[in-house]
Amino acid sequence: MTYQHYTEPLSVPYVLLIIPTNLLYPNFSTMKIKHLIAGLLIMITASVNAQCFVPTFADEFDSTSLDLTKWNYQPGDGCPVNCGWGNNELEYYTTSTNNVSVANGELTITARYEPNYNGTGKNYTSGKLVTLGKFSQLYGKIEARIKMPSAQGVWPAFWMLADNTNWPSTGEIDIIECKGLNPTTGYSTLHYGSKANGSHLQSGTTWTYPATLSAGFHVYAIEWDATTVRWYLDGVLKYTVTKTQATKKGTWPFSSQNFYIILNVAVGGNFAGSVNSAQYPVSMVVDYVHAYQYTNCARIGDTEATEEAMTVMPNPSTNQAVISLNTSEISSATYEVISSTGNVIKSAAISDIETTVDVSDLHAGIYVVIVRNNGKVYRTKMVKE
Repeated sequence: MTYQHYTEPLSVPYVLLIIPTNLLYPNFSTMKIKHLIAGLLIMITASVNAQCFVPTFADEFDSTSLDLTKWNYQPGDGCPVNCGWGNNELEYYTTSTNNVSVANGELTITARYEPNYNGTGKNYTSGKLVTLGKFSQLYGKIEARIKMPSAQGVWPAFWMLADNTNWPSTGEIDIIECKGLNPTTGYSTLHYGSKANGSHLQSGTTWTYPATLSAGFHVYAIEWDATTVRWYLDGVLKYTVTKTQATKKGTWPFSSQNFYIILNVAVGGNFAGSVNSAQYPVSMVVDYVHAYQYTNCARIGDTEATEEAMTVMPNPSTNQAVISLNTSEISSATYEVISSTGNVIKSAAISDIETTVDVSDLHAGIYVVIVRNNGKVYRTKMVKE
């Protein structure tokens, strides 16, 4: 994944938010830092108040076993209540390290062909992990960096369900599903409605990628608030569903309770279809899973700016970053670097339209930077390598 150059002007009050990754994630590796570009985004409201994301959950998979303070296994085949997990799936989920393992900073979920596994009558084993009872939230940003498996009939998924699930009326958020051999199509969907009266509804999209999703890692994410769910691939917006759109079909259950995270690799079933056992085992590899929550990071008295006001270059930065202001007047100008807890890490006055900032002492991570000038506030994003 390549860095995005965050140089877009933002005409809103601005806070420079810098997240030192060694504080958030003590075991954070350099490679993972380089792939965390989409980790912390700034959300803009219609008013002068700005919203930021603050981390609420992170697993970098940097230990040698699954962190059971964050994840639960969900073993079995759904029987007797929901055999085949409601989709006629062929796999039996286990707690074995043959199916779920953590090593070298990655989580690996492997689907295997194992005829009549332990006398269950199931010919495939796999893994399914959930954060139910350990982490869930309402709204925010949820993301994972994943390399998908490739085989006929394989069905990997990164998705969410409500804590108190009564599917589909309580909702399902599919951040990414794909299927089959050399997958190039992603499925991003909301499920809702009522199973009782046969009105299971869905809103979402399918999108295509120019190469197989099993060839490398990609960041799959949603941003979610009371009225909207947005899907992103590698930081690029792919689709948006609004409450207004969904409620034309039915209800909107995505603002009533917390949702938890699910990672699994299914086999066969209604969605993935027929299976070629000779193509197994195959694995979904997960580099990290992150969640963020909204927080208001505007200051009282901030006034909306109306011009393309500021860039920070180079972006990413290593030793120095140059703040450039697109203005003819500098008056009482300052910049600030603020941590995720609201602490000011760096601050100084600005006396010229270009100011060089020493960032060599900052930890690698994602920064969202604030400048105040002449009664106006501007912001942009910066990555420190």
